[in-house]
Amino acid sequence: PMSTMPAWHGAVGSVAHQRALKAVDYDFQRWQDRLRCFVGVPLVLILHALPYIPAILALQQFWYIVDMFCDEHAISVFFLLSPWVFGNTLWISFVVMVISVKRLFIGRLEAGPRGHSHCGELKHWLHGRLVETHEFESACEMFINTEVLSWIYRLLGARVGRRVQIDRFSLVEHDCLTIEDYAVFGSAINMSCDARAPWTPHATVRGCPADLGFEPVRICQGANALDHCVIMPGANVGERAVLGSCTLAHHNSYFAPLTIHTGSVRGRASYLRDYSSSKAVKALEDKALQDLDRPAVWWSFNLFLCLAVLIAKPVHEVVWVLVYVIMFTVYDFSNGWLSFIAGLALLHIALVFCEVLVLIAAKWLIIGRYRAGDFRFFSAYHYRWMVMMLFDHAANIRGFLYGTAFNAWFYRAMGAKVGRNCFLSGLAVEYDLLEIGDGVAIGMFCDTTCHTVENMVIKLAPVRIHSGACLCPFSFAMPGSVVEENAVLLEHTQVLKGETVPEGEVWAGIPAARCQPTAPLPASHGEPQHGAASAVLHDIPLVAMNAIAGAAYRPFPA
Repeated sequence: PMSTMPAWHGAVGSVAHQRALKAVDYDFQRWQDRLRCFVGVPLVLILHALPYIPAILALQQFWYIVDMFCDEHAISVFFLLSPWVFGNTLWISFVVMVISVKRLFIGRLEAGPRGHSHCGELKHWLHGRLVETHEFESACEMFINTEVLSWIYRLLGARVGRRVQIDRFSLVEHDCLTIEDYAVFGSAINMSCDARAPWTPHATVRGCPADLGFEPVRICQGANALDHCVIMPGANVGERAVLGSCTLAHHNSYFAPLTIHTGSVRGRASYLRDYSSSKAVKALEDKALQDLDRPAVWWSFNLFLCLAVLIAKPVHEVVWVLVYVIMFTVYDFSNGWLSFIAGLALLHIALVFCEVLVLIAAKWLIIGRYRAGDFRFFSAYHYRWMVMMLFDHAANIRGFLYGTAFNAWFYRAMGAKVGRNCFLSGLAVEYDLLEIGDGVAIGMFCDTTCHTVENMVIKLAPVRIHSGACLCPFSFAMPGSVVEENAVLLEHTQVLKGETVPEGEVWAGIPAARCQPTAPLPASHGEPQHGAASAVLHDIPLVAMNAIAGAAYRPFPA
């Protein structure tokens, strides 16, 4: 909590940020740390506790109502419905608290120079501790692609236009953000408007200009920023420009209208091409835009999503409550507490597997089979696709199955073609379009989803990963890509749509290109000897850096 950096940068990023601060007045930094420790941290803890007050009061009032109308079954009804009452009240109260603190105490974080002010720095730090929490992100996820989320960001200070569809992004300096009409955002987008951070050239130089501070970010009309984009201070995304998945919009970058960029090579996004589409896709885009401007379509879509989320969001918590309700109902406490605790664990495992079965059944009832093709927003398919993603997220079972044989069974039950002896820990959504061969390893946080969203058109294409292939953590196989036998994608590698990684090759970079990682050096005299596998594992970071650096200097594969 003492850091001014987002949590996803970790300790290394925090240290880098402190070194890059323009202030070399270490007394100022020491006093700021003391303020955060003795004022900021207690204040954060108090603010985090406040939303629980209305949540507990809501539970109390709910009990009075249930007790009034359900005499004999009041306790069972109360416990079964309490996750919806408590959870939804808590998340909404947390958002109200964050907005209230921002408007009443923090004030505006306007673009412009930032002088030495203990009060200003503490307010900026405090706001970051509130909007980058799991609670705030969970609350925002309830309202993705709805006008409710746009209003949350407006109330935090952002200028958000009409009919903007946001799938949540991370940002602290909301007052510096302008989003124009009809913009579309993917998920897991990170933005920053703080030019004093290490990612701006002048901030890393001792004695940097005194006018550094917050710089505006502008997303122009109809622009698209897809999943995992990173947008730096001063970036300007032109009208209907597309930032593809994993694009880096560097400091003070400009993306011309109707252009498509992706990835990051030497700290700059790669230009792919100007935007163009077939007549069929253009017709889908025009129809989606017409529906977007129709109030009946837009507001019915918003209402549908909000109701679906309020119903689906606490489903996982209901499983926890069911465990206790069932055990307290059927268990004979004369058998002792140890067997009761063991029964809780076994029953929870059984109910989670039931949750998996329900999710599988929901997929086949709601979607049937995913099929390749293009589908416009606000169509019946878009509604079903959104509902399935909401239920998949609410079930929250991915971590429970990662890396086990059960995950391969789950993939097959959802429609994927999976070979034998596979290690699966990545993200998948459109399972029917996913083909995985024998002995494939897909590491943590890999993305093998088979969809992209461009200009309000969902584009589905198959992903094929052949036998013996390996996707290291955080790598991406985009829709339409093929990873052939025994090929390797190193960490943070993105294979673009329609590309093929040839058999036995190692690729790295965003966007990916062929590289030649060097073998680990032999142990010097007097050092302990390692086996081949141990040596490779020991030198993975060095190999990965060499590979990514090499990929940056090699042309795209044909």
